[in-house]
Amino acid sequence: MHEFMSRFSIIHRQSSAYLDRQLKPRGITASRYTHILVICENPGVSQEEISDRLKIDKGSVARTLQQFEQDGYITRYTAAEDKRQYRVYPTEKARALYENIHGLAMDVEGRLTKNFTDIERKILLNLLDKVVANLEQ
Repeated sequence: MHEFMSRFSIIHRQSSAYLDRQLKPRGITASRYTHILVICENPGVSQEEISDRLKIDKGSVARTLQQFEQDGYITRYTAAEDKRQYRVYPTEKARALYENIHGLAMDVEGRLTKNFTDIERKILLNLLDKVVANLEQ
C-alpha cells in the first residue's frame, strides 16, 4: 500500500479543510494564505521568488497576485534592476490579514504536533525537509 502518500494526502486534505473553514470569513482560501505570509514577511519579494519559496507554478502565482492586487492586498512595482520583473509589497489590508492568519497558521501547526515533544517536532521538521529535498531532485 502507499503508506506515505496516503498519510500526506490525509494531512493535506484535513488541514486544508480546517484552514478553509477558518479563512472563509476573512475572504481568503487555504491555497492562497501562504502567499500572504511570504509577501508580508518579505516585502519587495519578486513573483519568481514567491513561486520558488512555495513550489508553485509561476502562472498560478501571477494569477493569484493579480487577484490580490484587484482586492487591495498588494501593490506591484517594476523592479529597478530588471524591468521585466515585479516586486510585490503588502498593503495595510494585507498586513492586517497577515496578523490574523499568522496566528491561525501557528494554531494549525500546534494542532498537527499536539502531543509531540520539542525533540519530536524537530525530528519531524528535519524529516519533512528531507522529503522536500528528495522531491526537488
